Amino acid sequence: MEDQREGKAGGLSGWVAERAGEWDLSGPDEATFQRQKFFWNVLVDYWFRMEIDGWEHIPDPPALLVGIHSGAPFVWDAWTVGQQWWRRFGQERPLHGTAHDALMAIPLIGRYFRSMGVLPAAPDAISTALAEGRDVALWPGGEVDSLRPWAERYGGSAVATRWPHRVLEALDLRLSEATDVPWCTLAVSVPLPGEGDLLFLAATASWRLDAESARERQALALTDLDARHRGALPTIIAGDFNATPDAASIRYLTGLQSLAGRSAHYHDAWAVAGDGPGHTWTVDNPNTRDVIDQIVRQPNHRRRVDYVFTGSWHAHPKAHCRIRAATLAFDRPVDGVWPSDHLGVVVDVEIGNDS
Repeated sequence: MEDQREGKAGGLSGWVAERAGEWDLSGPDEATFQRQKFFWNVLVDYWFRMEIDGWEHIPDPPALLVGIHSGAPFVWDAWTVGQQWWRRFGQERPLHGTAHDALMAIPLIGRYFRSMGVLPAAPDAISTALAEGRDVALWPGGEVDSLRPWAERYGGSAVATRWPHRVLEALDLRLSEATDVPWCTLAVSVPLPGEGDLLFLAATASWRLDAESARERQALALTDLDARHRGALPTIIAGDFNATPDAASIRYLTGLQSLAGRSAHYHDAWAVAGDGPGHTWTVDNPNTRDVIDQIVRQPNHRRRVDYVFTGSWHAHPKAHCRIRAATLAFDRPVDGVWPSDHLGVVVDVEIGNDS
């Protein structure tokens, strides 16, 4: 990060980079909090009537809190969270907020931010604070997120791998009649020691119950994505497909029917090695119950919509991917908390070259 700031030397951007780079972990300043607490207490308690629960679920420091701004340039959510944190933990556990370099560089504003313990939203500042055992709050989209259309705010796709992966392509699957999937399907290459590169696709599809036509075209685009990047090892595709096994999009992927005159074949890991119905979107999950009541409006609704697919012999004749086990994850609360509105699918595979 220091190299990036040095690369901006000169002009306004250089001045901003230099000013933003002047940070330390001395804040938050207790005297500053004490002086302004009457102002913030009125806003928190009487104007916003702000309540926070779930404190008991925050892990021991260092913790990274991630949020989304909701007030455009007036990021009241950040300041009120900081005030509530200080009221609960005081100086025993300070929280460092984060801000844009431009704000940190403005003379009076930057000085005030620093007195409140705010750091530049940059990897060097955040990683240093965490390494020193400090808690950090980060708003990755900044104030820009709160100005986006709702269709572009929600969601995101991520891939975590044991071995460093390389992103090959990010495919936007939004369609004119199905703009509800703003995140991308990711194609990444994962180097498997002794075997070669594995193509992994982190996918999703339109969620609306009446959007199967869109899901069919998204399934076709997904197999095109695989064809562009697949290697010798069988491709693995995983994600929330928002369709049950009898839907046309899933039947196409598993080789049970054609779409637009085309055929494909992948193994559905749960169908091969799972036990029971494998429902991943269910009224049994409190995080999902209200959404199902709003969208489906039928009792006892349970569906299997999350999948792990593996490439078959037809596309990978010289390699294998044997599915050994498939189980559900996040299917029960931990300390009273359900981790997600979907249950996860964990699959064990044996993968390698036949030659």
